[in-house]
Amino acid sequence: MGEELQELQAQVASLKARMDHMASKLSLLHFTSDFCDKLESESQLQLMRLKLSTSSAEPTLATAQVLNGLAEMVMRLQNEFRPREDRPNSSARTYDRSHWPPSPDSPSEYVPNQDHLQSTLEFGGMALGAGTWANAYRRSTGQRREALRLLCTLGIITEKELSDDLTVISSDHVEECVEIALEMLQRWPARDGLPPVFEAKEFFKSRLEAMFNEKALSPM
Repeated sequence: MGEELQELQAQVASLKARMDHMASKLSLLHFTSDFCDKLESESQLQLMRLKLSTSSAEPTLATAQVLNGLAEMVMRLQNEFRPREDRPNSSARTYDRSHWPPSPDSPSEYVPNQDHLQSTLEFGGMALGAGTWANAYRRSTGQRREALRLLCTLGIITEKELSDDLTVISSDHVEECVEIALEMLQRWPARDGLPPVFEAKEFFKSRLEAMFNEKALSPM
């Protein structure tokens, strides 16, 4: 009887060890799946921005090649990190631009306006270069500055775009982004802190997509 009890205890201990091992794998699997979902959503948003900002000009062959290359890179990253059973098939939609930097998730990083800071953004120490977005931020005041700050805080305007002296964005696209950001401030007032990051990005993406479709359908 004693030997049988010891054998049973050994089997229970072995089963527990196997279950603990499986639990750790499941946790990693969920983390990887969440990462892929965020990558997909953020890629769509930045790509829609890129498409809209260049839609007023006739795309060159070089531009098309760059966009196609970036689309393939994003899909490759998704396939590498997504669990095998969740991987999209070859007919799934592709995206033309690579990932964007992670965005701050804490409302505490959304700091009130300080107009005297001209070389850096008020939060996170983001440097302002001499590109279009940095100059637009410097020239902005009041609600317009709040709108641009929100886009930067959420990562919709990336840190690289702010700091790079060579960043060139059409004035029409700047105004479109500011218009959407002002709508976001009405929906999520600045006094309440940073809005839910994923929800805010999805709102921006849907509005930007609607603007792009409207522009595409309008007569030249």
